[in-house]
Amino acid sequence: MRKPSTRAFGKKLAVKAAVLVMGSLVLASFVGREDPTERLDTRLGPRSGHAPAAVAQPKVAAPQPVQPAPEKAPTVQAAPANAVAQPSPSKPPVSAPQPAAPTDSDHDGVSDTIDNCPSRGNADQVDHDGDGVGDACDPNDDHDGLSDAQEREYGTDPTMTDTDADGKDDAVEIGIGTDPNDANS
Repeated sequence: MRKPSTRAFGKKLAVKAAVLVMGSLVLASFVGREDPTERLDTRLGPRSGHAPAAVAQPKVAAPQPVQPAPEKAPTVQAAPANAVAQPSPSKPPVSAPQPAAPTDSDHDGVSDTIDNCPSRGNADQVDHDGDGVGDACDPNDDHDGLSDAQEREYGTDPTMTDTDADGKDDAVEIGIGTDPNDANS
């Protein structure tokens, strides 16, 4: 059997197109036209009252009803490797539920679940005595037996157990009557 040449069709062209519209397959048929996209637009021109303008516009035939296919498994074609998935216009994209944002009661930028002092801002999370309570909340930052308030009264460093570095804790020196700020006392 011989293949018909493109000249055998002459000036008539028969085209069938499948178009996906809102999730439904619609078949359109263009038969007997030289150019199936050619159409004469006879609408009025701009609102200035000009006569109708002859403008070539695509011709689109009325959609033909689609007959339901017999029930069988749908055929799926693999998409090209460089294809980009497009969301269906009839369904919104589905996203996984997002976890709740962590709470930061003191607004220091550290989540309460890991903040060593969630009631007071302490972005640096300093904990001089390593007791797990941040210095901003710890009444005794150096764990030397004197509260931070007492150390301020005596003029000692609330972050050092032995302010004068003489080998005796500040609380011990105060207890025995020596000066915790003087290594020679």
